[in-house]
Amino acid sequence: MKRLTAAAWAMIAGAAIGVGSIPLAQAATADSIDFQATLSNDGLLSVTETIKVGDGLSSELDSIQQSLPLSAEVNGQRYDYVIDGLTVTADGQELDPSVTKAAAEQTISFPLADASTFVIEYTVTGATMKALDGNVDFSWTLLQGLNFDVRDISGRVNLPAGAVNYACSSGVVGALRTCATFSGGMNGDTGMVFTDINRLAGEALEVEVIFSEGSVAVTGQLADLWSL
Repeated sequence: MKRLTAAAWAMIAGAAIGVGSIPLAQAATADSIDFQATLSNDGLLSVTETIKVGDGLSSELDSIQQSLPLSAEVNGQRYDYVIDGLTVTADGQELDPSVTKAAAEQTISFPLADASTFVIEYTVTGATMKALDGNVDFSWTLLQGLNFDVRDISGRVNLPAGAVNYACSSGVVGALRTCATFSGGMNGDTGMVFTDINRLAGEALEVEVIFSEGSVAVTGQLADLWSL
């Protein structure tokens, strides 16, 4: 996890650094995605993702596809995530999504049909890791591997007390830049909020928080790597 300037909050306008200022081309485009997540003291992350498709998506695609990370490399070591309780609903009706697992991610897909609102819910174990300086690093890629563009992204992550730095990054995988806006630890609220715009298919959005030692349980587990 990258280190940030020590501060209790940050808010950066994307226009000032050229992020998200270019309108999307005519392509399969959803109106919005909203994320509501909670990180508990025991290190369990719960995520609810709401996709509003709009006419720009339903006229171009038959199904929705998105990826969730299953592992991450930190300080030269691979850590595994455990994703549980995955559910998908379309206009309130539960779906049976197709799930395909690879080494580093799992891809979920489900039919678009005539629904206008999709809700994806799941929990993650392993997103909090012990930093070399003794602090606890939390990070999670909320958006990854979409097969469509998105006009507006918003979200909130409820967090325990003890956060000392916050970050939100988005864009091309491997070259993420700061989200359009984000803030955390303001006016006694320990959580963080963020917004972003005009993300293209295949791009990513990641949130990161550094906690003081002992504030949150460490759940990151080293992967079992075998060699002959």
